[in-house]
Amino acid sequence: MKTKKADLSMKTIIVIIIVLLFFIWAVFWYSGLRESIISILNTYLK
Repeated sequence: MKTKKADLSMKTIIVIIIVLLFFIWAVFWYSGLRESIISILNTYLK
């Protein structure tokens, strides 16, 4: 019983870490994409 509970918490921790890493990556990717779009628009407007 104890091992199952520990295994479950381990999986939960791994899932939380993966979700956090994906969220951080998505935010960085989105901000980078937005910056690149703004720079492209600036070059076209100039």
